[in-house]
Amino acid sequence: MTIRWYLIVVSIVLIALVAVPLFQLAYFDGLVFYSNALDELAYLQFEHASMFFEHYNRLTQLAVI
Repeated sequence: MTIRWYLIVVSIVLIALVAVPLFQLAYFDGLVFYSNALDELAYLQFEHASMFFEHYNRLTQLAVI
C-alpha cells in the first residue's frame, strides 16, 4: 500500500466516523443522539449524575458532570 492509498483510506474512515454526529448536529439543531452501546453508557451515566447531583454517592458522578 502506497502512502497515497493509505491517506485515501484513512480519510474515508475518518469521514465515515464523523459523518453521523455531524449530520445529527446539523439536522437536529445541535442535539446528538446516542445510538450504540458504547455511547449509551456515557449518556446514561451523565443523565443519572445530573439528576442526582445533590445526592451524589460516587466521585465518578462529579467527574461526569
